[in-house]
Amino acid sequence: MIISHRFKFVFFSNPETGSDAVCRVLAPFADEPVVPFQSQSPERPYYTCMSPSEAAIAFFQNNRDLADYVCISSIENPFTRLPRVYDRILEEDKFKTLRRLIGQTPPSFDRWLIKSETGGRGGGGSLQDRWRRFGTWTSSNWSAGFIEHFIRREHLAEDLNQVISELQLPIPMLAAESALQMPTRPLGRNATEIISIRYRDDLVAFDYCPSDTDEVAA
Repeated sequence: MIISHRFKFVFFSNPETGSDAVCRVLAPFADEPVVPFQSQSPERPYYTCMSPSEAAIAFFQNNRDLADYVCISSIENPFTRLPRVYDRILEEDKFKTLRRLIGQTPPSFDRWLIKSETGGRGGGGSLQDRWRRFGTWTSSNWSAGFIEHFIRREHLAEDLNQVISELQLPIPMLAAESALQMPTRPLGRNATEIISIRYRDDLVAFDYCPSDTDEVAA
């Protein structure tokens, strides 16, 4: 998350969408400290993976209006993003070893996908597991009406250059990146259909489709 009072913009780090790359570019314009979720305080109210709706409350409590800022975030094709969220859950599951010892196996991707939500509890986990909770949200649920520009991970340089130009940020334009192959899980018909229905608006708005999954930028 980058908050710039000088240039009147906020970049929201949408989990698992390549937002770290955008933060590196915009970091010189940060005017507020952003702390881990568990380290927030009245003096430091802004934290990692804070959603726009949460930030709006914090801005109000600090006598500011988020509506006065250009709000930016990142997005990625859900056909690549969701499998990666699932893989990270399996990798970071604190009870994975215990479950293996008692003979339990983790739910399949399809089963997990069915139980996940596009808002609310999202991919599950605790409140401090921001990446997991928000990792399955649609762009509209994440935006809550605040985001004016979404930077597609697959077209990061192109979309970020538009933001740099509009905000008149004193930094050079980024060179166009080359699309790199990213390993993806082959999705079955059931998972493909679920994602196509749940994320229909995102697929239309950002010109995404299943065939995009082998052309994701690093």
